[in-house]
Amino acid sequence: MLKKIIWGTAALFMLGTIIVYFIKPGELFSSDNIFSAQADLTSGEENTLAEENKENMLSTDKGMVPEEQVLEGEEIISEENYYKMSESPVTRGIRYKVNSWRVTKEKGNFIIEPYMKWPEYQQADENGNMAGSYSYIILDVSIENVSDSVDEVDLMNNYIRIRSQDKITMEELRTFSGLDSGRGMLAATYPLEPGEKYEGELAYTVSDELLQDSSYEYFIRPSGIIGYNEDTRYIKLE
Repeated sequence: MLKKIIWGTAALFMLGTIIVYFIKPGELFSSDNIFSAQADLTSGEENTLAEENKENMLSTDKGMVPEEQVLEGEEIISEENYYKMSESPVTRGIRYKVNSWRVTKEKGNFIIEPYMKWPEYQQADENGNMAGSYSYIILDVSIENVSDSVDEVDLMNNYIRIRSQDKITMEELRTFSGLDSGRGMLAATYPLEPGEKYEGELAYTVSDELLQDSSYEYFIRPSGIIGYNEDTRYIKLE
């Protein structure tokens, strides 16, 4: 019996020593160390989250935006290639200027050849005026060769980009002033001498539904390559 008491007392003494050791100020289980460890963990989590968010941010014409906010059809572009309508960007030695633009149902003096009758044309009347749910977007432009050599401009590489709330739509050129159908497939291609200009109107078609709460951009891609490249320029129509 005495032996059991001695062993029990010894065990209690050893347990007490261990407890006292761990509750000494400055040791592992102090409140300071507990909160410090939690703070380090929180800081680490925030840094990890920040890095993840940084990786998911993409540069667009609207600045840096989260990847999930990039619209359907939107391209990742550099802001320096995005211009106001009052500006005249230069790419590949050619300066582009939008003088004015309008939305209309009237075809006006544009030439529409039989081979040019796109699907939307089925909604046009006998004079080419839009009678259905489509309209024309007409751009009055000046395109000038500012280089010191002959440069070729292909108007077919000029588009209208329509930005709605949930997607971006590209519309290709339908017809233009000065069209010479006798030139065949090269009708929209103009070799410009240094200082020479093409001045005229470009016509596109757009769904009336997209005309609601949308913005428009004159999209210039001289290379004609699908996908963004450094020669592409954007002019916001205002």
